[in-house]
Amino acid sequence: MSQWINLRALQWAYDQTELTVTTKAILMTFALHVDERGYTWPGVDHIASTWRMDRKTVRRGIDDLISLGKLFTTKQRRGATGQVKVYRLPKITWESGGKRTPFQKSERVPKESCKRPISGGGFPPNKEQGIRNNTPYGEHIPSERYTRSGERAARELEEEGRRTTS
Repeated sequence: MSQWINLRALQWAYDQTELTVTTKAILMTFALHVDERGYTWPGVDHIASTWRMDRKTVRRGIDDLISLGKLFTTKQRRGATGQVKVYRLPKITWESGGKRTPFQKSERVPKESCKRPISGGGFPPNKEQGIRNNTPYGEHIPSERYTRSGERAARELEEEGRRTTS
């Protein structure tokens, strides 16, 4: 089963300016789940958990969207128990050109090619490299550049310690 998104519905929901942030988030969720005929049925629990809202807030937002004409009720119900109400978005979101774009699985890119080098050159060792070099995971053998700056820092700390004790 592939997942689809109706970009026209999502853009329409995003462009609604007269809504509160809460109501707009609810509308965006409906737009994200709309099918090719404009029907959408994300459950109240799903919307509430996605946006970290209370169920009553979600129901109030749905009522606001219905009264503003942004969402329409149907007599249908869906879900495993048949308790999830089905709503419909306005025709502009799904009629004549509301094409749905499938998510494409892209070819996997090796992780190594996505890593950025650390300053000073080279890459931090991964778990396997640490084991092969007999160093514990997470420790990395410093380059000469880091060793010099480490020695300098140690000398400075030593001198500072002598100054404070004298």
